[in-house]
Amino acid sequence: MNNLNFDKLEAKQEDVRLDSLKGFADEWYESILPEKNKIIMGYNDFDVDLRGKLRGKLGGVIGYGGTKKSLLAENIAYNNIRESLSRVIYSSMEMGATNLINRFINMAVDDTDYNAAYYLENENNKGNINAKEVYLKKIAPLFGNRLLITENNSLTCLEYDKLLTLTEKQKNKTDILIVDGLSMMGGQGSEVELYSRHSKELKDLAKKWNIFVILICHLSKGGTKKDRDLSKLIRGSEKILDNCDFYISCSLFEESKDIFLEDYGNLRLVNKRGSGRVIDVVYGFDKIRLLMSDSGRTLSEFEGIL
Repeated sequence: MNNLNFDKLEAKQEDVRLDSLKGFADEWYESILPEKNKIIMGYNDFDVDLRGKLRGKLGGVIGYGGTKKSLLAENIAYNNIRESLSRVIYSSMEMGATNLINRFINMAVDDTDYNAAYYLENENNKGNINAKEVYLKKIAPLFGNRLLITENNSLTCLEYDKLLTLTEKQKNKTDILIVDGLSMMGGQGSEVELYSRHSKELKDLAKKWNIFVILICHLSKGGTKKDRDLSKLIRGSEKILDNCDFYISCSLFEESKDIFLEDYGNLRLVNKRGSGRVIDVVYGFDKIRLLMSDSGRTLSEFEGIL
């Protein structure tokens, strides 16, 4: 026992580390320094609470179909590409790459009275423009190699690790990985086993590569699109949210029975592993550009709208 060094006590098992507070001094100090290439959510109350400390974190996005789960992830990607030149890998397993690209075209172009992607398609088919030429000369350069898309299905964390390794070798360090969505990931086992394993391994990837991972999750039946927090109905395994550092629950405002407002919606951040706070943001939605932004309005203005 006298030979043990309690200043740096490490277990001998492979990949297992046991250390004193002194031994973690470098990691702790790095954690309090200002973030380089700070990652933002795009909503002031969220960003103040999260403090840009999103690297190494796994954030879950939950909600029923039509509550803009994927659009939220796409908006986060677009804002970070535009504001801080972050690099994003978007794994689109539910939506084809062309549909996803159309959404990013709409977000990036602000000089038409219609969705820009629709405008390009319509004008090309009329023979007024060459849409491919516009795409290559004007659209693609807006993103460069900052947005990387894979539409392969049934990916596992092993494939994501390979993609991150590849971009690193090409000197294109990744900042954000978006997995859309958990139910489409591959592997062998029951749904509960797979969902638990995938969410844990995605958290491990976030830490290994020092990136922010966004995981889009689906819900079981039993709630509605207007419910503000449906975390208890997350599909597959309660371990999913256990493995997330925080989650955002997406919901809508019901104008009349089964009719929902198109211009506004709610995002509830539950920062369970950080401040512990629950923060609601009412977003405004631009239907032409598909942009979601902080409306400045409060949830109480919309509660009881029905």
